[in-house]
Amino acid sequence: MGAGITLALVALATPKYAAAASFRELVDTTVVRIGDSIVNLLITLIFLYFLYGIYKFFFLGGGENRAKGKKFVLSGLIGITVLFSVWGIVRVLINTFITPGL
Repeated sequence: MGAGITLALVALATPKYAAAASFRELVDTTVVRIGDSIVNLLITLIFLYFLYGIYKFFFLGGGENRAKGKKFVLSGLIGITVLFSVWGIVRVLINTFITPGL
């Protein structure tokens, strides 16, 4: 059963890639899609980390938990800022040198 699913996925994916105009176009679209997926996953993880910090800060009692929560919140904000900044630079480079509009 697993082999049948694998063959079906390969059959569905093959025409799309076979119709690519060039190897460069194939690489451009693949890199952008994989990069977007990874960035979306990282944004989700960093946001959950940030929310966990807010939870620790506001809902768990004690000075130690507030201090740890504050560190989580600050780290989450720094992570989101760095991630958006780097991804923005990557997108500018992709649009400038590879394929505009991706």
